[in-house]
Amino acid sequence: MGTDSETTGPSLSEERIAHIIRQCARDFYNSLEKRLQPYGVNHGFWAYLRELWVEEGISQRDLSERVGLTGPTTNSVIKRMEAAGLVELRPIVEGKPRRVVYLTKRGRELRDILEPLAKEVNDIAVAGMEHEEVVLIRNLLLRIHTNLAMDNQ
Repeated sequence: MGTDSETTGPSLSEERIAHIIRQCARDFYNSLEKRLQPYGVNHGFWAYLRELWVEEGISQRDLSERVGLTGPTTNSVIKRMEAAGLVELRPIVEGKPRRVVYLTKRGRELRDILEPLAKEVNDIAVAGMEHEEVVLIRNLLLRIHTNLAMDNQ
């Protein structure tokens, strides 16, 4: 097999769509990860931060549903985010065990730093494409997502 370039490895031109998408997801992950690390944020925190920047004060169960991960995974990530000073758990009612997740000041402030880095990764991914091409690929990927989501119901 030939190579797409010296940095991308084997050619994907003959691969199935699923494999190409998986490789692209891995490439997005790696590009974002290297930008997040200097701020003490790992890729595992990213989906949770994005949701909490939209709405704080939600339960871990709701957060799990929004990011599409299991409760135990969310519990583990929230504990690590709490240790990193990004979130805090507050009781819903004083003295009750059920708690909700809030960002710390640092967690909120990171939004203005990290979101542009994520946009940078997206811009790199679509470099050289016309606006119409970006709209087309976005719509096609959304259609793939919808088709697969319907199949998985």
